Amino acid sequence: METGDPNSYPEFSFMVNVDTSVAGNKLKRVRIYYDLDYLITNSDVFVEDGDTNHILIADMTENLQAGAVYHVAKTLARLKLDPRYFEPYNNEYTYIVIEATDTQGNIVYQRIKIKLLPHLFDLT
Repeated sequence: METGDPNSYPEFSFMVNVDTSVAGNKLKRVRIYYDLDYLITNSDVFVEDGDTNHILIADMTENLQAGAVYHVAKTLARLKLDPRYFEPYNNEYTYIVIEATDTQGNIVYQRIKIKLLPHLFDLT
């Protein structure tokens, strides 16, 4: 995903499938957050309290349906990009992480890279 405005709202959709071969296994939780330390820790792990390197966008636990398509748009106020989110990555890009947990405790991550396009000047 690319943007020319570090204050924009990235929009994306995602779908999570779970292992239905395990009886009663369901999608339990989905968290979406900006990851500001991937280059340092090479980890997606979100820490609940005092985590300044992961900016929580959404924490969904209600009415989740595996296989449903979820659209994330600027209706989520915390989705708005901030120029500070690009600083750890040389002001070139940042990451959004989608973390999905099933009732068996399995956690999967998907990373979306948001690339900041260079600002072009009108020289005419």
